[in-house]
Amino acid sequence: MLLIIVILVLLYIFRADLGFGSKGTNINVPDKIDVNVNHS
Repeated sequence: MLLIIVILVLLYIFRADLGFGSKGTNINVPDKIDVNVNHS
């Protein structure tokens, strides 16, 4: 259980370094998903 938490924290910290945060995909993708769910 602890290992899973540590991995999630590391992914959250390093996602910007991996390019996910800087491109804004983490913000845009959930918005698109929410819009699709609402329309359907």
